[in-house]
Amino acid sequence: MNEPRRPFDLLVAYYGLWQAGHVVFNLVAAITGTESARAIFGAGMTDTQWQTIWITGYVDFLVASPLGIAFAWGWRKQRPWALAAGAASMSLALFSAVVVYWLQWTLVGELQLGGWAGPALLTFVPVVVLAALLPGEIRR
Repeated sequence: MNEPRRPFDLLVAYYGLWQAGHVVFNLVAAITGTESARAIFGAGMTDTQWQTIWITGYVDFLVASPLGIAFAWGWRKQRPWALAAGAASMSLALFSAVVVYWLQWTLVGELQLGGWAGPALLTFVPVVVLAALLPGEIRR
């Protein structure tokens, strides 16, 4: 069973909120069309390159984000499946981030968040810390 540990609990709660933010962002992008998201993440890319980034957004929206929210809820409620949901969500979220930022850096030569690149990447630091701690929690 999941034993409460304050720093890990806070990181899990943060991750759930972070993924909820992804749901909102991706839902708004899906409703308003891809051009608003492309202006932020894919400026200067060809259509094929942008489609790769858009696919990672759908993977986040349909799989990683719901699993991340389920992980946070399941961890809070001490469900035995919570760590498995967390591991799956984190794997997809980290993979998506690497794909998006690697494509931006290699294809365009810069991160495509304008003045928000630094703050946006800073919101990802607790996620990376949680990902580093997750294997230890799974082994417990």
